[in-house]
Amino acid sequence: MDKHINLFIIVIIIIIPFPGCTSKNEKNSEEYPIHLYVSNQSSKDPSANITILVDGEIVFKEQCWVDDSHNWTLVEFNLTSGIHIFKALESDNNMSKTWSSNIRGERWIVIDYWYKHQSWGSFTFDVDDVVPCFG
Repeated sequence: MDKHINLFIIVIIIIIPFPGCTSKNEKNSEEYPIHLYVSNQSSKDPSANITILVDGEIVFKEQCWVDDSHNWTLVEFNLTSGIHIFKALESDNNMSKTWSSNIRGERWIVIDYWYKHQSWGSFTFDVDDVVPCFG
């Protein structure tokens, strides 16, 4: 009989967590709004085909025209708290850049494609906890 009671106690301890104990996934399950702005700032490449991936999933894929250089496309989605991998690609010139960012609240992210000297281009990545000011 004692063996059955001990087994019962072990099963209860395994199945029912102690108060205040949560798994790592449960702690990181809070989601925050992400405001992603994407722009082609390259006067040397007036129509860039830009794709943005977050953790391997496409969140943006468009042909971006430079126009007057003061235009950004806004994409909004949610991310859980924690480290996320962002990747920007420009398919015509085979350019890519990867960043990581630790999301701990609502974030505004700006990814710009630029022409750099004699290479075809590069990306910049800025993350802030306030709305960006575009000039």
